[in-house]
Amino acid sequence: MSSHINSFLTGPLGPICARTALPIIFVMGMNGALAVADSLVLGHFSGANALAAVTPIGEGWV
Repeated sequence: MSSHINSFLTGPLGPICARTALPIIFVMGMNGALAVADSLVLGHFSGANALAAVTPIGEGWV
């Protein structure tokens, strides 16, 4: 068995947090952008009532 050192357990905290948080922040940003794009397409093609039925934002956003 090799003696591999786990950098998450022994490395400095700042770079570990950054290395873990940056992909999470990117994915959450993409999820938000896709939700906005879905809402725009749904509101444009199906109307405000359909948008109000599937989002908590409702008609005031369209």
